[in-house]
Amino acid sequence: MLYSKSNSFIHKLFAYALLLAFGLSSPDTNAAEQTVPLLNPSFEDPTLDSTNSWYGGVNDWGTQPAGFVGTTYAQPTIAASPAPDGNQYCWANTNGLQLFQQIGTMEANTWYTFTVDIFPIGDLSTTRAEVIIEETDTWSAQMAAALYHPTWDTAREDFTMTAGQWTTVSVSFHSSQFANLNGNNMRIRVAGDYLAIDNARVTKDADRTYYIDATNGNDNNDGKSEASAWKTFANPNAILLYPGETVALKRGETWTEQLNLAGKGVDGASIELTAYGTGALPTIDLDQPYDGYCVVIEGPSYWNINNLHTRDAKLGIYLRYIDDYGNQDVVVEDCYFENMYDPAFDAALFNYEVAWSCGVFAGGKIGAGNENLTVLNNLTVRRSQMINCIVGFGTNWFFPGVNYSRMTNVYVEDIVVTNNLAGAVWLNHINGGHTKRVRTYGKPDVTNFSFGTGTTAGFMQHCANYTIDHCEFSECARVPGEADGTGFDFEGDNHNIVFSNNVLANNDGAGVLILSSVAPNTNIQITDCVTYNNSLNPWVGHDADYEFKSAGGAASTGTITNTGIYRSVDDTSGWFSDSWDGFTVTNSRQLYYDDVVTRASTWEFETVGDFEGWHTFNHLSGVSVANGLLSGTSNGNDSYLHTPSMFVDTNIYPKVRVRLSSTSGTAAQIFFVTETDASWDGAKLLTFPVVADGVMRDYVVDMRACADFKGVITGMRLDPTTVSGANISIDYFAAVMEDGVTTAPPPPPSWTNLLNNGFESGFENFVDGGGDCALNTLPEYSYFGNNSIRLRDNSGTASSMYMSAGLDVSSYSNAKINFHFYPRSMETGEDLILEVSNGSGWTILDQYVRGTDFENNSFYEVEEVIPVSNLANPADLRFRLRCDASGNSDYIYVDEVTISAR
Repeated sequence: MLYSKSNSFIHKLFAYALLLAFGLSSPDTNAAEQTVPLLNPSFEDPTLDSTNSWYGGVNDWGTQPAGFVGTTYAQPTIAASPAPDGNQYCWANTNGLQLFQQIGTMEANTWYTFTVDIFPIGDLSTTRAEVIIEETDTWSAQMAAALYHPTWDTAREDFTMTAGQWTTVSVSFHSSQFANLNGNNMRIRVAGDYLAIDNARVTKDADRTYYIDATNGNDNNDGKSEASAWKTFANPNAILLYPGETVALKRGETWTEQLNLAGKGVDGASIELTAYGTGALPTIDLDQPYDGYCVVIEGPSYWNINNLHTRDAKLGIYLRYIDDYGNQDVVVEDCYFENMYDPAFDAALFNYEVAWSCGVFAGGKIGAGNENLTVLNNLTVRRSQMINCIVGFGTNWFFPGVNYSRMTNVYVEDIVVTNNLAGAVWLNHINGGHTKRVRTYGKPDVTNFSFGTGTTAGFMQHCANYTIDHCEFSECARVPGEADGTGFDFEGDNHNIVFSNNVLANNDGAGVLILSSVAPNTNIQITDCVTYNNSLNPWVGHDADYEFKSAGGAASTGTITNTGIYRSVDDTSGWFSDSWDGFTVTNSRQLYYDDVVTRASTWEFETVGDFEGWHTFNHLSGVSVANGLLSGTSNGNDSYLHTPSMFVDTNIYPKVRVRLSSTSGTAAQIFFVTETDASWDGAKLLTFPVVADGVMRDYVVDMRACADFKGVITGMRLDPTTVSGANISIDYFAAVMEDGVTTAPPPPPSWTNLLNNGFESGFENFVDGGGDCALNTLPEYSYFGNNSIRLRDNSGTASSMYMSAGLDVSSYSNAKINFHFYPRSMETGEDLILEVSNGSGWTILDQYVRGTDFENNSFYEVEEVIPVSNLANPADLRFRLRCDASGNSDYIYVDEVTISAR
C-alpha cells in the first residue's frame, strides 16, 4: 500500500547514494553520457618498464605527501592483479594520501560521475579510502563522496574492499542539488592510506534515462540503457529523480506493482515518465479496481507523463503534494486509463487524500498555516482516454478550507471518458484555465452501486475564472434512490465561469444543475450551448423532468444566452425548474427533441427523382437523381446545394464522408450552420482537395480542422467544385464517426412505402368517420393537388379519419407515418390527435396543440416513428387522425399521408 513505506525525498536520496557507491550506476552504457577529459587518467606517463619501474611523482595530478606517492610499473606485491587499464598505476604505500585533479566548472542540470579503481596495499586493517568530487572556488561543498573506514568513523563502509583485488568505486551527483555553485570549479580527489589507484574517469550526463523491461530486465543492471534495463520498479521507487531525467517503460510489457517516483525538474529540464520501444503502451495493472494506485508522483514540478496504460486500480496517476507548494508545469498526455471504478466515496478510507476513483488525480494535504498557498501552477491533462472510470480527471484537498488558487491554470483538453459517474472532470480549488474538447458518454450499470451522493458527467466547486468550451457531457446514470444523474453540476461557490459551446444530452437527470450547497455561484455565463433529451430517469419525488435545474439555498447569478434546449419525449414539467431568479435568459430556444431526432444525416439517392430533401441548387443545371446518383453540371464558379435540416452532434460525428466524382476543378468545400449560429459564412467551412477525372471517389473530411465545428450541426452545404463546366455526381453524403469510412454507421435500411394517399380520388385508404369529416376540394387548403380531408369540432369518431384496412409490419423494426395539415380558426389549446390501433380501440400516439405546436393558416409537416415492438398487433397497423376542437368552425385539413416501414 502507498503508506507502508517512506516517501520522503531524503529517504530516496540516501538510497540512491548507496546504489551509486556499490557500483550499480556504472556510467559506461548511457548513450547520452559525455566523457570529461582527464590528464594522465591511467598513469601511463612517464612510460616505465620492469627495469625502470618507479617514478617518484604523478604527472598532471596534485599529490600529497610529497615523496611518498609515485607512479609504478607492475609492483610485485600486486602482480597477481594487474592494473585495470594499461601497465601502470599510482602507488601510495603510506598514510595520508591525497591525489587530485581539476575537472572544469559545474554546469546546470547535469549529472557528474567519478569512477576509479583502487587496490588495498597490505592488510585491510590499515587501509582507508575516500573517493570525492568537490568544489574548489569556495571550498564549501563535497558534492559526492564514498568512504571506506575514514579516520572519524572507522566502521563506515560505503563500499567493500577485498584483499588482493581491485575494487571499482563510483560516486555521482546532480548539479541541481548545488544550484548556488553552478559555474564554480570542481576537482576529483582520492584520499586514504596504503592504496594503489588506476583508471580514473569522469562523465557528465544532462539527459539520463532509466529503462525498465519486465521480461528481459534485471534489477542488478544499471538501468541506463535498453540492454541493461531494470526489471521491476524496486530501483526507480528508491531513487530521487533530477532535472532532465527520464524513466522509460518498455512498450508491450506489463507490471503488477505500484510505480512511486519523486523528484522535481526545473524550467528547461523537466523530468519525464514515458515509454520506449515499439508495440502497445506499457501497462501497469494492479488487478484491484477498488484499491491501489498505479503511479504516484511525489510533489511533481516540471514533469511530463505520457504514453502509459494504467488499469484496475483506485487511481491511475496520483499527483501527490504533501505540504508542498510553488510547483510548476506538469503535463499528463497520450495515456490510457481503464477500470478505475471503486464505488467508495469516503476520504477517511484513504487518509483524507482521495475519495473518487480517477484516471488522473491531483491532491494531497495542506499543512497548518499554509491554507492560502498555491500548490501547483500550470497543469495540463490532454489527449487521453479514461474508460470505465468514475472520474476522468479530478482534484481536491479535503482539509483545510477553500482556496480558489490552490491550483492555478489547469488545462484539460481532448480527452474521452466513458461510464463515468462523478465527472469527466471533477474540478475543485482552481483559479484559471480551461476544459476543452472533452467528451463523456456511456451509461454504466449502477444497479448495485450506492454512493450516498449524486452522480454527474461534469462537476465544479470552489473554482474561479475558468472556461469550459466545446465539450459533451452525456449519458450520466443516476444511482437508484439517489440524486442527480446530471450533465454538468455547478455544485457551488464558483465564480466567473464561462460555459460555452457545450452539448449536454441523454442524461438521467437535468442537463445543467446549479446548486448552492456550499455557497452561491456568481456570474455563471452559459452561452451557445445545446441540451437535448435529458431527465430520462429523474429521482421520483425529488427531481422533476427539467433540462435546467436550480436548487439549494441562496440564489446563484449568471446568464443563459443563445442556447437551444430540447426537452425529451417524456419531459412533462418544463425546460427550467424554479429558482432561476438570479439568471438572465436571452435568445434561448425552448423546443422538443422529438422534432429533430429523426432528421437524416445520411443520403444515398437510391430512388429515381427523389432528392431526399436536398435543395437550393445554385450554379447547377440539369440536376437529377437517377441510378443512385444526384448529378448536375456546374454553370458558374459558385455551385452548391444544401442538405435538409439536420441535428448532428459534432462530438459524436466529427467527420463527413462524401462519395462523388467531378470532371473539373481541384477542390470542394463543405459549409455548415449550427444550432447556435444559423448564418452561412466563411468561418464555418472546410476545403478539401478532389481529383477531377470523373472517377467516383470517397472523401472523408475531418471537420474538426475548422475551429467553429462544434455543438450541433443543423445544416450543411456542399460546394462540389469551384469552376464552371464540371460534371458532378454525388453517390453518398453522411456525417460519420471518428474513423470515417470504417466506423461510419451503416446507412439505415430504406423506408418501404406501404401507403400513399393524396385524396385526389376520394378517401382512398381512409374512412370518413362521420358528420364532422368530409372531402375538401378547395386547393388553398390542400398541400398538393386540389383535395384534402377536412376535420372539425370534437365529435369523437365523427371528427376523425381512420384507415379502412390494417397494414402488416410484423417483419419490420419501425413504422412511420408522414402527413401535412393546415389549421384554420383553431382556438388556443385545441388540437389534432394522432392515434394508433391497440386491437380493441385507439391509443394516442401524439397531440399537436394550437399555441404550442402550431398556429393557424400555415401548412405543417408531421413525421412520427413508432417501434414495431410497441404495437399491440403489428400484423394490423392502423392510424387515426382526430380533431379535438370546440365547434363546426374549427378546422384541420389533412393531406399527403404516407405510411412506410423499415
